[in-house]
Amino acid sequence: VFCVGLLAFSTGESAFLRHARRPTQKTIVYDSSISTGEPQTTSIKERLEEFVASTNRGRSVTDQDGESVEQLLKKLDSFNEYKEPTRSPLTAGSWTVGYTTAPAPSNGQLGPFMGIAQQEINLDDKTYKNILIVPPNDWLKASLNAVWEEWDGELIQDDAASIAKWTGKEVTKQGSTNDDSDGNEETQSRNPTKVDYGATCWRVTFEKLTISLFGTPIFTKQFDKGTERIWRTTYLDNDTRIVRAGRTGMPDDEMSFYMTRTKN
Repeated sequence: VFCVGLLAFSTGESAFLRHARRPTQKTIVYDSSISTGEPQTTSIKERLEEFVASTNRGRSVTDQDGESVEQLLKKLDSFNEYKEPTRSPLTAGSWTVGYTTAPAPSNGQLGPFMGIAQQEINLDDKTYKNILIVPPNDWLKASLNAVWEEWDGELIQDDAASIAKWTGKEVTKQGSTNDDSDGNEETQSRNPTKVDYGATCWRVTFEKLTISLFGTPIFTKQFDKGTERIWRTTYLDNDTRIVRAGRTGMPDDEMSFYMTRTKN
């Protein structure tokens, strides 16, 4: 079973790696009546943590729960105090993915194995690692090494099939999915000379994937040149970070990541 899961992870073709929404036992309804000020962000985070538990970090979520989480994320976004979050020293360090709408393995699932996804960011050398660990004792681990640079607003070209697989939605045209998600005209008509995209967005380039079993590397894959993504940071504070990760830079193919500072 492990070999099958590993092969599926490296090729990206297994049904294990397809994003699916499965009904959950508990549905938490978002309530917009939250007090103002700092207590409000605390209340939003507390509700998000409930969804982290009830949806298995986003891997088992109803449509209603998904919409409620997105409302909470957008509400928290509105309290972001950092105009240039990607340049803030707070971005550095280790972050644990609590909830994401992204498919496996970004959601912490490696083949049939459920784990925890983390991200380690180094601002000095502009590198990061996406790490997936499977308990107990991190017996199975996947580590994706990558580099980042500030985004200049140039869209990434990607094929419709890859975008559809990433978003789980039908692609009607390049960079656009058949969905009612918010787009904004500024994003769709990029002008790198007028907008400081690097203040909130990184263009990340995947370099190498390593899978280890009981601490011993058993599989390594070098990514093709030009394997890139766009990360847009929408919220940042001492212990919380929200990132919208997409394949092209268009809002239609972005997936949400709610992360908290990794606790030692």
